[in-house]
Amino acid sequence: MNKFTGDPSYGSENQAFMFGLYITMQVGWFIKLTACAMQQKVFGEWIGASSDTVRATVGVQKPMIRAIEVVLRQPGINFGKSSILCGGPDWPTSVLCGLLKCSLLQIEIGTFPIILFIAPCVCTGAFYVREGEIYVTLAQLAATFSLLCFGIMVVLTGIAIQNVLDNHHTLMNMPLPQNAKLDFIDFCAGLAAGVAKISTAWGKLGCCPKFVAVLMCLTCTICCYVFG
Repeated sequence: MNKFTGDPSYGSENQAFMFGLYITMQVGWFIKLTACAMQQKVFGEWIGASSDTVRATVGVQKPMIRAIEVVLRQPGINFGKSSILCGGPDWPTSVLCGLLKCSLLQIEIGTFPIILFIAPCVCTGAFYVREGEIYVTLAQLAATFSLLCFGIMVVLTGIAIQNVLDNHHTLMNMPLPQNAKLDFIDFCAGLAAGVAKISTAWGKLGCCPKFVAVLMCLTCTICCYVFG
């Protein structure tokens, strides 16, 4: 029984809430690690080994991805590698790990610190569904902490990549013979994007496409106001 409220269910309710919070954090952490493992082994190591499309989508021929590759190839776990694994997007980071045939165990261990971002995100959503001013304050603090953690990971990721680009600028921008086909795919994609941009210019659209575009814009705006 709580000595302030006299409600015997108060303590058990809070214990259940905290236990649910802990379980949700662990589930989120497990999903993240499982997703990284699946993308590394299936998309990167299995499909990517024989697919130029996957390799081109990852961008293994681009300077930034090549810089990430240098960091990921480093032995052991360091701040730079862990920051890329946690702060970088699953695609292409996890898929690139599969293309490089990195140790899954080492990559998973390097991804462990993502719990520092998952935990405050879970707390933010959980505290907002609780009643009371204290939970509103805690939710705002958790949201701030999650943004702070994400910002730190992004900054550390940028520093790790930029160090490689600064120290090996010529090497990172040097075309490689094994990437010739990927460079051609990029070239064709650039041409297609240019043609699409020209052909979909507003002045060249007919009345029907313009009407659909305006209708979609208005519908999205109304939906934002309604849900907001």
